[in-house]
Amino acid sequence: MHRGLSKSGTLWERRYRAAPIDGGTYFPSCCRYIELNLLRARIVRHPREHSWSSYRAHALGTTIGPLLSSHELLDRIGRNPDQRHKEYRALFRTALDDGFVDGLRAATNGGWVLGDERFEQQIARALGRRVAPLARGRQPKADRRQLNLL
Repeated sequence: MHRGLSKSGTLWERRYRAAPIDGGTYFPSCCRYIELNLLRARIVRHPREHSWSSYRAHALGTTIGPLLSSHELLDRIGRNPDQRHKEYRALFRTALDDGFVDGLRAATNGGWVLGDERFEQQIARALGRRVAPLARGRQPKADRRQLNLL
C-alpha cells in the first residue's frame, strides 16, 4: 500500500506486460527494441549514453553492475567477447522493421506469442490455450458457405 497516496499496486508504471518470444529468431530484435526505447523517447541520442543501458555491457564490454548477466543467445553471436561486442554493435546499424515493432507491441499488449507458426503451436500445446488473436471481422462469404456445406 502506498500510504501517502492511499493506493496499492505499482507505483511508477502500469501493469507488467510480457509475451513469449521465439528466442532464436526474435531475441536480437527484442534487445534492439529495448535498447532503442530511450532514443524513441528522445532521452539520449545513442543507447551508450545512458549509464544503465545494457547496450554498454553487450556492445562495449562495460561492467554496469551485478544485476546484468550475459544471455546464452547473445553469447552465440561471437566466439569471444570482442567479437560478440562487435556483432552486437552491428545489430544497431539497421533500423528495426516496422512490421516487427507492430508485432512485438501487439504480442506484448495482448499477451500473445511472438514467433513463427511452429513456435505458436508449441506454446499453445504447452499452455493448452490460444496464443494468437483471432482474425478480425467477418469471414468472407465463400468461407461461410463452405462451413454450411460441412
